[in-house]
Amino acid sequence: MVYLWAAICTVAACAVAVQGASLVERAGCDNNDPGHFKCETSGGSPLVSDCQHAIDQLPDGSCQQGNKYGSHCTTMTHYGTCKIDVCGSHLTYLNQAAHVSCKQYVQNLLGGCKSGDLVGGQVFPGDCHVVYKGDAIVDPTYTNWNHYRLQFSHS
Repeated sequence: MVYLWAAICTVAACAVAVQGASLVERAGCDNNDPGHFKCETSGGSPLVSDCQHAIDQLPDGSCQQGNKYGSHCTTMTHYGTCKIDVCGSHLTYLNQAAHVSCKQYVQNLLGGCKSGDLVGGQVFPGDCHVVYKGDAIVDPTYTNWNHYRLQFSHS
């Protein structure tokens, strides 16, 4: 569930939109959320074994998206044929207070989207697990690609 609030503009400030669940709602979030998968496995996808090595290299934590230009994706790690990216609005990240991690989500993606020895796709964590720019501004001109997601791609 997504909430939008607007702050009234003053002489010195403009309207501010906030997206995501409130901190109170996040506290009641299901910590076993597997995320929503968009499987995209094809002949050009990375190897499952390489993606497992890449997952093993991921640090525990929230995987913040730090690229505000172009793809709006940040490469977290890569191994062999596999690259793991976090994408979405600039400075979005997983809420560690909810005891979820990007490692957990991409491991679920690997299990949910592998086909033979290849895997490709994206996982979208539940909105209640995502902090949008510290609960500050989300650019309202963005379209669906700004939703926080983790993905496998070919490196």
